[in-house]
Amino acid sequence: MILEDDFTFARQFCAKLETSILNLKNRDPRWDLLYLGREPLGVDFSLSKGITRPGYSFGAYAYMLSQAGVRKLLSAGYPEHLIPVDEFLPAMYTDHPREDVRRVYTKRLSAYALEPPLVPEIDDLKWGSDTEASDFLRGKGSDT
Repeated sequence: MILEDDFTFARQFCAKLETSILNLKNRDPRWDLLYLGREPLGVDFSLSKGITRPGYSFGAYAYMLSQAGVRKLLSAGYPEHLIPVDEFLPAMYTDHPREDVRRVYTKRLSAYALEPPLVPEIDDLKWGSDTEASDFLRGKGSDT
């Protein structure tokens, strides 16, 4: 399970997660990626109550990987073609909107998402952004 610092758990998170994983394993015992929260930007395909096949999505602040999913990500050559993880994950399971990303990363993950999300993201306006407000992005980083 990967969680960034800008999330909050839905009510009864543990019980709902356990039920969702059991449902997912019954549907696809070889799942690779499960979004617990995300921003859907593409068309999703609903499979059952609470589980969807995600289209292009943004937001890598709350997701789970199976052991096979981790191996598939590690074998994708990410360090050689570094892009934001928010772009990398969807490129691994759907047609990425950018052709250059599609050429580098082929679809290889069996991905799912929970709807509604069990881990909604906290509003950046309320909490701020760790990266957008950083000294590095504002040009105040070290010159060394």
